[in-house]
Amino acid sequence: MALDKFHTVYPALLEPESEVTPPVTISHIQWQDLSRWQDIYAGPQDVWARWYEQRLIEIVDLVESKAGHFAGEVYVLDRVLQPLSFTSEIVRHVPGFTGRQWVFEACQDWLEHQPQSRLFWLQAGPGVGKTALAAVLAHSHPAAIVSAWFCRSDSIERRDTRRAIQTIALQLAARLPDYRTRLLQALKLTDKATDTDQQQAIEALNKLDAPDLFHQIIKQPLQGLIPREHKLVILIDALDEATDEQGNNALTDLLVQDLTALPHWLGFVVTSRPDPAIVNRLAGFEPFILDAENVHNHKDLKAYIQFALQQRTELRNLPVVDQDAITATLLEKSEGMMLYLRLTFDGYDTKELRAEDLRNTPKGLEGLYTIQFRQLFTVPSLAVYTEAVKPLLRLLLAALGPLPESLARQVLGDDRENALKRRNLLGSYLVRQGEGLQLFHKTLGEWLLSEAAGEFMVDPDSARKNLAETLWQDFQGHQENPLQLAWKGPVIQWLPNWLGMLFPEHLEEVKQANALGFFLQDKLAEYRTAESFFRRVLEIREKVLGPEHPGTAASVNNLALMLQVQGKWTEAEPLCRRAMEIQEKVLGPEHPETATSLNNLASLIQNQGKLAEAEPLCRRALEIRGKALGPEHPDTATSFNNLALLLQVRGKLAEAESLYGRALEIREKVLGPEHPDTAVSLNNLAALIQAQGKLAEAEPLCRRALEIKEKVLGPEHPDTAASLNNLASLIQNQGKLAEAEPLYRRALEIKEKVLGPEHPDTANSLNNLASLLKDQAKMAEAESLCRRALEIRGKALGPEHPDTATSLNNLAGLLKDQAKLAEAESLCRRALETREKALGPEHPDTANSLNNLV
Repeated sequence: MALDKFHTVYPALLEPESEVTPPVTISHIQWQDLSRWQDIYAGPQDVWARWYEQRLIEIVDLVESKAGHFAGEVYVLDRVLQPLSFTSEIVRHVPGFTGRQWVFEACQDWLEHQPQSRLFWLQAGPGVGKTALAAVLAHSHPAAIVSAWFCRSDSIERRDTRRAIQTIALQLAARLPDYRTRLLQALKLTDKATDTDQQQAIEALNKLDAPDLFHQIIKQPLQGLIPREHKLVILIDALDEATDEQGNNALTDLLVQDLTALPHWLGFVVTSRPDPAIVNRLAGFEPFILDAENVHNHKDLKAYIQFALQQRTELRNLPVVDQDAITATLLEKSEGMMLYLRLTFDGYDTKELRAEDLRNTPKGLEGLYTIQFRQLFTVPSLAVYTEAVKPLLRLLLAALGPLPESLARQVLGDDRENALKRRNLLGSYLVRQGEGLQLFHKTLGEWLLSEAAGEFMVDPDSARKNLAETLWQDFQGHQENPLQLAWKGPVIQWLPNWLGMLFPEHLEEVKQANALGFFLQDKLAEYRTAESFFRRVLEIREKVLGPEHPGTAASVNNLALMLQVQGKWTEAEPLCRRAMEIQEKVLGPEHPETATSLNNLASLIQNQGKLAEAEPLCRRALEIRGKALGPEHPDTATSFNNLALLLQVRGKLAEAESLYGRALEIREKVLGPEHPDTAVSLNNLAALIQAQGKLAEAEPLCRRALEIKEKVLGPEHPDTAASLNNLASLIQNQGKLAEAEPLYRRALEIKEKVLGPEHPDTANSLNNLASLLKDQAKMAEAESLCRRALEIRGKALGPEHPDTATSLNNLAGLLKDQAKLAEAESLCRRALETREKALGPEHPDTANSLNNLV
């Protein structure tokens, strides 16, 4: 078994329902985290070392023998579902945890004696210790708690309902074999799934909204499973922190809506603040309230203080009367919050508080934060806070997730040394999450934003704008080189939320959102994200301009084209028709913009194989442009070109050749003989002549088109690569394989460099080169390229896109030639199924797939 697979799979083998049980258990932990359990284990170290070594041996034996099939399934699901890990969240809360037995007993009573109750809702205010409780529950009740998700308000990922669903599904699959089998079936996967199969499953999931995703990978696979004797539990911590800026909480809505539809033996433990959004949504459930004034809570706090005093030599040696005084003071000042006590003793450990300070602590978390910040920053100089710490805090509070350190340095103008100094000044108040930085607890952020912070109060508005401007500059500086983006994640995830701040005028926001949307679409192949941009632009224009404004129609068209790129034909068609209706009504039936909508609709219908229906639309668009713009306008040439493409597909080659010639003539005259559009016309005409078998006549046209693009656009432009591909194809058809190969490879090199290795256009070049290698009988390399092209298209365009079907078809043909008939047949059937669904049963490509299968 590959080492990376072993590292991914082994955590599931540590679960209680596995063949072996470790001393501690957490669902979905990372390999490198296994050693961290040593910090929790309180026994002799030699016993730990022997257990650790034996555990590794058992895991290896298990994976390599009877658990190999199980391991492969979990590995595949892990790669497809891409879950988050909460190991560090749990590990940091378990050591030193004391008390709360009364809460655990209430939860145990719910588990064992309230079979009809589906939800145990632990409600408590800030700082009481909900997350620590949840972490210890997950650690101490592994037989019952089969999944755990920890929300966090300052992390987009941990507020993401879809990520929560996918993480829970993976954790359930690792624990419930019958559920795992059904989940794999729902995803059309096995333990032998290839990278391409996995990528197609990922893309299929990405098309689902949260309710549909929950239905497909959790609710449906759980239906009809063998009932469990004891209740099993999904734990969700800090449910209130999944609420977005608009007050929506999709995770809670799903919970309320689908709880009764899940098996009766599956329940939920949730923790939350008494947030109105949560209280209203869970109004039908009785919360277990961890009241700060509760007598049990009072006893827990007292026990924690006494435990903490005994763990510190100086405090342990104080007279009993002094220890009692500290205990009484801290109990009163804590206001029932465990976090207050933890921070107090942390302050003592870091020398921010002395023993005598413990008898004179301020009241509540706000007071504690105030005194500790004053101890840290006003004793040397408040200027240290103002000049060094406050700017970093502004950024942390403004960020919509963990703040990349390089982004913080850029905004603050720091080198690495100064950035490190800022971080060190904040000490344990700052934690690292992945590649970024965050405040250690939500209450600190709340205090810093409030007037109670006094001189330490932070206003993140200016930092938010600074971050937005920096990300916008990153985007603008790399529109032609998207792979050089410094902060791709924040550009995609954060910048959309801040465009309105950067461009307060709605129409200017629309303009820039369009630019970013087209960048994501054309340069990064981030189609789903780009689609959300175009939907946002349409929403603004409908609101500001009205539903029947030409600008609204333009946005409808952009969204329709985006959907068309993704192969969402049925969703795109009504939008195309709506745009055309608006423009016909507002601008008139003979306006050039109406012609544009006619062209878009014709293209969509043509892609669906409805060639006869598309042709009159193309002819009408040409007629409008010829009349409104003149017979020699570049847009008229575009209509000549579009109609010629359609006629070529329909086999009307003579008329198509005439139209291509007219388009070329107009472009040469109006745009010039060296314009890129002139090169496009040369390429199109060459392709038609080539299809007629006139290869010698086509070649000089292809070479001229390439020469224009190299001169005007440069030798490394994607359009230059397209011309290289066209010329290579022509030379290949002439049988000059050795001459064609370097052209294909150069085109591929350009696209990989400029567009990136996972762009659909890169897949086109891979397919072309694979075709040549097949003709040269270099089957192994050709197959590798075909598989890579299929993987790219499946990821970028989705498993149901016609181009993905083309890749399936190409790979199937290659496998057939190598006598790998079983896999070839499977791919042929998938290609046929995709084309029938996307293009319709009467499309020429569908007929081609039928023929290949036969």
